[in-house]
Amino acid sequence: MDEARRLARAAAEKRCVLSSGTGKKLGGAPALPGADIRKVLADAAERRASVTKGCASGTTEGDRLAEEATRNGFRTKAEMEDANEKAIMEAYIELIQQEEREQYGDAYTPPSSSNPMGPQALVPPTPNPAGTSSKLQSSNSTIFSSNSDINDIKSWTCSTCTFINKPLFLACEVCATERTSDTNFSPPSKAISKLAQEKKIGKQPYPSGRHGWTKTRKSAVQAIIELEKNQPPKPKRYLGWVCHCCGAFMESQWWTCSACGTMKLTD
Repeated sequence: MDEARRLARAAAEKRCVLSSGTGKKLGGAPALPGADIRKVLADAAERRASVTKGCASGTTEGDRLAEEATRNGFRTKAEMEDANEKAIMEAYIELIQQEEREQYGDAYTPPSSSNPMGPQALVPPTPNPAGTSSKLQSSNSTIFSSNSDINDIKSWTCSTCTFINKPLFLACEVCATERTSDTNFSPPSKAISKLAQEKKIGKQPYPSGRHGWTKTRKSAVQAIIELEKNQPPKPKRYLGWVCHCCGAFMESQWWTCSACGTMKLTD
C-alpha cells in the first residue's frame, strides 16, 4: 500500500513538471476564436519578411550601406579607438600627399611598393649661387665660434654640496641650489646676440687669419667674464622652505605647510 502511494506521488510530480510550461505564449495577442491557425502563422511570416525587404533592398546603394554597417560595427571600445586612430592617420597621409602634389606638380608620383619614397626620391636641383655659399660660410663660422666660446667656459661648483655642474645649468643637479654670481659663467646668448648684431650691421665678425681669430675670440670671452664678475651680486633666492613642525619641504610660493597647515616663520 505504501509503495502504491509513493508511485502515485512520483507520477503526479512528473505530470506537474511537464505541464508547468505548456499552453502559454511569450507575447502578442492570442488568435481569435474560429480563425484558421495556419493562415495566422502565414500572415506572421509574411510580415517578418516584409520588414527585411525595405525600399532600398536589393539595390547597389543598399548593399553598400549594409556592408559598410557590418564593416564599421564595433564590438568593443578598443576597436572603435583603433578605427579612429586609423582614420586620423589616413587623413594625415592624404594631407601630406596633397602638399607634395602641390609642391612637385606634374613630377609627383604617389608612393608604391616599388617606389616607397614617392616624389622624394627625385630631388629637384637647387640653385647654389656664390652669395648663398658665402652666407652659409659666415653663418657656419658664427655657429662654430659660439660653440667654441661655450666649450671654453668651465663648469661651476655648487657652494652647498660642492658638486661640479655643467656650465649651462642654473641650479645644482644634486641639491637644486641656484647658481651664485661668483662662479665663472657667462651665458652664450650674449655672444650670439652680439654676433648677430654685427652681422646685421654688415661688419665682419672676426678678422681674417688664424691668430686674429683666436685672439678676438679669447678677448671677447674674457670681456664677458669680467663684465659678469663686476656686476653686483644677486640676492640669494631659496627654492623653498622646511616646516618647523613636521619637517615637510614646501616651495617658496606657499605660506603654509600642506601636511600640517603650519605657517612658515620667515620669508
